[in-house]
Amino acid sequence: MALTTSKTIYRAGFGPLPSGIFVAPFPYAFRLGMTEEQVSQYSLEQLEYLLASLSAPKETAAILIESVLGEGGYVVPPVSFMKGLRALCDRHGIMLIFDEIQSGFGRTGKWFASSILMWCRIL
Repeated sequence: MALTTSKTIYRAGFGPLPSGIFVAPFPYAFRLGMTEEQVSQYSLEQLEYLLASLSAPKETAAILIESVLGEGGYVVPPVSFMKGLRALCDRHGIMLIFDEIQSGFGRTGKWFASSILMWCRIL
């Protein structure tokens, strides 16, 4: 429940939730009124800020991301963001985990959405 961010109603009544979970903005260009490159840069900067102010990289076990958002529409993060996220995780030794509950099992044309990213040599 602590990882759920789509609607507050999903978490209502389940507190207290575990601490140590932080949320960074998803690179959704349309919603933020930015180009894909702008939103990639913005989202990576916000993630770096989070790692500098709330959760030190050496104390961060993993970064979890949906490779394709599935609540309220289907949103694919920009390639430049995914490359930057992979580089950030590699630089700090942080595990990168893909939540494929919405996009896995052949829904994107491959077994998992992240496999498309790996096939394109993004990750």
